[in-house]
Amino acid sequence: MVYLFDAVITFDLKSGKAEVVKKNFIEKMRDLGKEHRLLFFFLFIIVCPIVFTIIIEVIIALFFRIKELKVIVWTNIATQIFIQLTFRGIINSMDNYYLNLLFLEIVVFIIEYLNYRKNIESINEKKILLYTLIANGVTYGIGLVMFGVY
Repeated sequence: MVYLFDAVITFDLKSGKAEVVKKNFIEKMRDLGKEHRLLFFFLFIIVCPIVFTIIIEVIIALFFRIKELKVIVWTNIATQIFIQLTFRGIINSMDNYYLNLLFLEIVVFIIEYLNYRKNIESINEKKILLYTLIANGVTYGIGLVMFGVY
């Protein structure tokens, strides 16, 4: 919250008098802390699913013997930022929650598959397709259970 004037004014309806109450340093810091908690909460709901997805998809990549783990990590950072910001931008209510999420997951699947196919050489294209399907399916399913409906 940004204050145009550094004061709080109280108005007594019975007496009709207004009183200016100056904010002290502690009250100003408390207000600043409230702002940062909201920022922290926002970052938490964005960063938590991204970290979760990267950990799960890297573990699955190890089972597929994919050596290019940096490709997996950076691709997931990019696509998860895209999906988190886009999803929160298009969802104003609970209408079509799962349909919108599924649509974005399909877009992410296509982007990831194309990037992996271009940049991963340690396994063939069929295994890349299978990896992308399994990794995205697992993280989508677990994500719904862990993070639920917003």
